[in-house]
Amino acid sequence: MHIKIQARSLKKSYLIERTGQTLLALDGVDLDIQEGEFLCLVGPSGCGKSTFLQMVAGLEAPGEGVLNIDGQPVQGPGADRGVVFQSYALFPWRTVVGNIEFGLEIKGLPAPERRSIALKCAHMVGLKGFENSYPNELSGGMKQRVGIARALANDPPILLMDEPFGALDAQTREMLQEELLSIWRSSKRTVIFVTHSVQEAVYLGGRIAIMTARPGKIKTIIDVDLPYPRDVTSAAFGNLMKPVYSALKDEVLKAAREAALRPAG
Repeated sequence: MHIKIQARSLKKSYLIERTGQTLLALDGVDLDIQEGEFLCLVGPSGCGKSTFLQMVAGLEAPGEGVLNIDGQPVQGPGADRGVVFQSYALFPWRTVVGNIEFGLEIKGLPAPERRSIALKCAHMVGLKGFENSYPNELSGGMKQRVGIARALANDPPILLMDEPFGALDAQTREMLQEELLSIWRSSKRTVIFVTHSVQEAVYLGGRIAIMTARPGKIKTIIDVDLPYPRDVTSAAFGNLMKPVYSALKDEVLKAAREAALRPAG
């Protein structure tokens, strides 16, 4: 299979201006992501999951190591990557269609073509009938649908999602998980999905990469050998959650111990 995204010995540090100290966020991430794969990334808070995702998006530059897409170094954002964050980041003065069209405007597409694509994406994520609504007229789940549609509008082969459903209620979250899987199965985009939820990772992912406590690196990768759609109440589903919980629990406890030993201030 074709390796779409490849990280080798990837490191990232930040300077804390207040103290003058250097914070090592990532310390030698090695990861291959296949074309068309749905990979979930889990780990304790502060382990560098979002940092890694932002580097793949081109929003953060690697400190050391190699980060390639299709064999070429990531050198900044690109239309080949759509990004969906937990915060909706919608323009309040634009309608649903207007928000979805934003990236297409930057690309310089003619207005009729932009609108056609935006309407198609809006309908794809279940927003038919709300095309002309403004963000303040939408629920949280609907706003996140707009964010997903906006990311899909450029037809990117890679979709990067940073806890996109984390702030939603359980029912809305389940609905959007189904929508996302439907979109992924029909398009076979490469998806990296950051989540704190083990159940969500097992429900969505073909593989689950578990990160260590900070400084983050890949601790282990677990294959999710279950067909879609997945039954969260089945014994097979529960059995797959156990090794993920076990590996993650160790790192969460490690992060908590280190935080307790860290000097205040």
